[in-house]
Parts: sequence; C-alpha cells; structure tokens
Amino acid sequence: RRPILIDLVSLSDEEIERRYLQITRQGGVLTGEAYVPQLKGKGAYLYAMAAALHDSQGHPAGAIETIRDVTARREAEEAVKRNEAHFRLLVNIGQALSSTLDMPSLYRLIYEQVSRVMHAEDMMIALHDEVAREVEFVYSHQPDEVTVGTRDPVDSGLTGYVAKSGKSILLRD
Repeated sequence: RRPILIDLVSLSDEEIERRYLQITRQGGVLTGEAYVPQLKGKGAYLYAMAAALHDSQGHPAGAIETIRDVTARREAEEAVKRNEAHFRLLVNIGQALSSTLDMPSLYRLIYEQVSRVMHAEDMMIALHDEVAREVEFVYSHQPDEVTVGTRDPVDSGLTGYVAKSGKSILLRD
C-alpha cells in the first residue's frame, strides 16, 4: 500500500521527488503513471492527475483526482517498439543479402540481428526444401547441437514441424 496521487497534492516537490520517480507537477496539478500488478487480475497501467481545490478566498477546501487505465496505450507503444526493432532487423538482413555472396557470413549476420530482438543464446538456421520435403541445417551458433549440412525429413523434429506448419515454437530452458 502507498499513498495515491491525491494524498501527495499538499506535499512539497522535494518530498515527492524523494519518494516517487515518475510524478511531475505542472502548476498546481500532479501527474503520474504507475503499473498496478494486481488490478483486473492481470495488472494495468494507470495515469492519474490530482489537484488541490480552493475556496473563493484561496483556502484549501479539498482535492480532486482522476485515474485512467492506459494499459492499451502502453501495450500499443511496446508493440510499436517491437515492430521497429523487427523492421530494423529486416533492413539489416536485406542490406547484407544484397551485398554478400558469402553464405556463412550471411548466416552469422542473421544470427546476430535476430538475437538482438529475440535474445537468443542458441540458434540454428535451417532451409526448407519443399520439393525434397527436407530441412537442411546451414548454421548453428552452438556447433555441437547440430552438424551443419545435415538434412532431416520435414516430418521429423521441431525444425521440421516449424517448417511444415509455419508456426513458431518458443522453448524455455
């Protein structure tokens, strides 16, 4: 539990800065944004504004606060950041494709670009041969996991499943 924004309206800027990092004051209005993990069973980002209310003589008479759920906006901002990173990845790979015929170097560059976006420690690249119904492993960041040049039927293993179905798989640990 902690004070909400309306509880902070009468505090000095120094006291607020000491306790909270993302609260700003513009004139007599405090604004802030916070993540509330237990809200709605899954968590939500909230944006709040609070201000003191004064009577006709200028004496404090109370305070008012508005709170808005801005989760959808925050999620959209994160999606835009991810999309920008993916676009940069594709641009970098596209530039490399147009400037090199050295396939091992190209595969290494693809690994480096993809690992920036996906934070992949281990990665292999396999090419899908639809006619032969096989996948050929052409790159492995961990050479002891798969031998480059190995060909497997598209109907076997996780790589074959991904090639055949077009569905991604995320493995943890």
